[in-house]
Amino acid sequence: MITTYKTKHGKLDDFHVETVKKNDYSVNFTYFIGFLGCLGLFFLTILWDCANATETRTHIDIEKIIQIESHGRPWALNKRTGARGLMQIRSICLREWNNYHPESKYQLKDLYNPQINMKVGYWYLNNRIPAMLKASKLKITTHNILTCYNWGIGNLKSNKKIPKETINYIQKYLGLK
Repeated sequence: MITTYKTKHGKLDDFHVETVKKNDYSVNFTYFIGFLGCLGLFFLTILWDCANATETRTHIDIEKIIQIESHGRPWALNKRTGARGLMQIRSICLREWNNYHPESKYQLKDLYNPQINMKVGYWYLNNRIPAMLKASKLKITTHNILTCYNWGIGNLKSNKKIPKETINYIQKYLGLK
């Protein structure tokens, strides 16, 4: 067996090339080590994506929200809060939808249309609230998303004691199948 060592030193990188000849076969360990490094980066990327997916892609089941909010009645109206439709969308949520979707703006009366109400509600629960939680450096969890939807992100950020109504709301959601 003949072993040849070659070394090259750079400013920031030191690398070692080792060529081993055995029975007229050459193996370049630099490529092998480079391959292992790439493989490691690949798996780190996958792990990072999985961690971020868990953190940012918590999915809220709108069917459960519809059951809790309106019992499936598209014409439901909360006279105290002004929330409308299947998912009991409030005017502030609709304003945010319209700001983020200038190509498809809706009016309050449109929230009685089940398709529009579900579209706005799904976006708010699964996109907008997680984005606000992330911007506030709060964990994106089912509990936090539901708390924001029921009680408001400002209240969650203030570290006030979560009211019994919101606790019951979360428990209903988790208890539904």
